[in-house]
Amino acid sequence: MLNTYDSLDSPLPGHPNRHKLPGIEANTSFLGHGLAIGGGMALAGKIDEKNYKVYVLMGDGEITEGSVWEAAELANHYKLDNLIAIIDRNGFQIQGNTKDVLDAGPLLKK
Repeated sequence: MLNTYDSLDSPLPGHPNRHKLPGIEANTSFLGHGLAIGGGMALAGKIDEKNYKVYVLMGDGEITEGSVWEAAELANHYKLDNLIAIIDRNGFQIQGNTKDVLDAGPLLKK
């Protein structure tokens, strides 16, 4: 399946597609929406007293979006310990090297 990544009819298109791959809950082709959507799902789980975790995978380019940090603040405010954010910090984004395009800086403090 990996050899078809980002090709037209692949189950692994360039952006997640819930119609093509089981386990994907939302199409998140616009950067910054993943953590906000995941935060909403995690908050709903807390309100409904459900015992599940929500995982959000983000890349270097995405974490420079303002909506990501707003969603992170919301997750902290509501103590969403059922929301897991995984950042692929490989130093690259679609336009090139992150330090040349827009560097997110040190994440540990954030």
